[in-house]
Amino acid sequence: MKPVFEASIRALPIVGSSRTYPVRRVYCIGRNYTEHAIEMNADPTREPPFYFMKPCDAVAPPAEGSTLLELPYPKCTEDVHHEGELVVCLGPGASSEVCERTKDDEELLRQCVFGYALGIDLTKRDVQAKAKSMRRPWEESKAFDHSAPISPVYPLREPLPWATSLLRLMVNGEVRQESTLDKMIWPVAAIIRYIAERNEIAAGDLIYTGTPAGVGPLRVGDLCRVQLVKKDDTAVPVLPGVECSLRFAQ
Repeated sequence: MKPVFEASIRALPIVGSSRTYPVRRVYCIGRNYTEHAIEMNADPTREPPFYFMKPCDAVAPPAEGSTLLELPYPKCTEDVHHEGELVVCLGPGASSEVCERTKDDEELLRQCVFGYALGIDLTKRDVQAKAKSMRRPWEESKAFDHSAPISPVYPLREPLPWATSLLRLMVNGEVRQESTLDKMIWPVAAIIRYIAERNEIAAGDLIYTGTPAGVGPLRVGDLCRVQLVKKDDTAVPVLPGVECSLRFAQ
């Protein structure tokens, strides 16, 4: 049987390749850095991280040949916040069965991960706050058009140097968020295992792994950049050719 129309597939550029990475699902981990959990009025010692999802077409890579993503300011909000994140991109070896039988975390990453990217979890904070006050789901504040800006994918099966990799987000050149990756409450392997216990994971799954403290508003014209650099030399990228840059156009 033929479909009545052709469905569009979101695909991401891959560093050093003419091929693309097709997106299957988008998972987002919440409150995965201690200081961010505290700034969101949560107790990281009592409330474990959780995940929510965004639609695949919320993923927004830059146009071909560009490193800057320019977007209209989101609708029905006056308070959009940035949340800079490492994004894990699962590969052909990823499955819930592999997670169950692979006990070593580093081997799990080699089996399941295709590569890494950098992303921004855009959040309509005013919409989220209103939904929380009414004890309603806050999907509207997270799952909207272009709410998941992302860099090209850097193919890498080996684990990252977590303790010496500094994730940082800058707005107009000012550092707003900054943390080494080893400060995650749930490390990447644990995140993959947790999701795999609850859903069948597969190639094309993106996992936004949570954001450090320092989330804040973005205004029209602001230049927002997410980088992953060496802790002791911030001029050196950990993932060459990978940066997520965003500006809301007038």
